[in-house]
Amino acid sequence: MFFRKREKGVSGDSPQSVCKVLAAKRDAQLAVCLLLVVFVSVLAATCWQIWSERQRTLAEIDTNNRNLAQTLNTYAEGVLTQSSMLLLGMLERLEVEGTSPDHLLRMQQLVNRQEHWLNQLHELLVIDAHGKWLMSSRGGFPAGANSADRSFFLHHRDNASPDVFIGAPIRSRSTGEWVITVSRRFEDGQGHFGGVIVVALGIENFLRLFGKIDI
Repeated sequence: MFFRKREKGVSGDSPQSVCKVLAAKRDAQLAVCLLLVVFVSVLAATCWQIWSERQRTLAEIDTNNRNLAQTLNTYAEGVLTQSSMLLLGMLERLEVEGTSPDHLLRMQQLVNRQEHWLNQLHELLVIDAHGKWLMSSRGGFPAGANSADRSFFLHHRDNASPDVFIGAPIRSRSTGEWVITVSRRFEDGQGHFGGVIVVALGIENFLRLFGKIDI
């Protein structure tokens, strides 16, 4: 009987009460929808801001990396240009004055006086037409030292071009350190292949400089 009375009471509610209940439900639904719209809008705006900031940061990093690469490239080109100029000066002396012991000693002393201008210089070598070492800017060198099998020597022996040749990294036979070679061909008094003059640049010097860069 209790439930029947309740049902009777509900069915007997006035139209105004029913309208109020429906209006309250509609308002609650609208409020929920509004909150969802606000939440989605804030989320979308936050995601867009994060994405935009990420893109801007990546663009700045890319620009900085390009500038750094250009700077390092310019530095490396400067070192190679200095090496080429040093080789050119020594080459003219070799072709004019020859490879006598006295002349080679003067060349060694001249290179040593210029060494502070090229901090990356590891060694300057004069090699004859058979690959035998004639002079090293470091002074003494291993007895019987020979570079006839080196790629730079083979290049100049088989190619009459006077252009500079930049070789791949190799280990120095005087110190065992890794170096990059910059070399030129020189000719004897009869215009034949006389040998190679080569500058060895220490890779460790480049790595030490590049290692100081905070990226």
